[in-house]
Amino acid sequence: MIFYAAMAQKASLIGFVTALQIQVTSPLTHNIFGTAKACFQTVLTTYWYNESKPLWWWFSNWIVLGGSAAYARVRQCEMEQQQKSQKQQKD
Repeated sequence: MIFYAAMAQKASLIGFVTALQIQVTSPLTHNIFGTAKACFQTVLTTYWYNESKPLWWWFSNWIVLGGSAAYARVRQCEMEQQQKSQKQQKD
């Protein structure tokens, strides 16, 4: 019974953190980085356990990770531009 209570508490905490993350970023950003995290964990686990996977499997996972990194860079540039424009408006 204690196990289920602990799991329910963790699920509530995850839901709370997810809501905070979406408020600070966006639902799209949350979804992309959730997918990237899962993909990275899969690649890391496969490497760690020395599993053999086909070339296309590796290629598709690196596409997901590369696309996520590209999205992160674009968002970073957008945020820097917003900060510059806000700073110029204050001055």
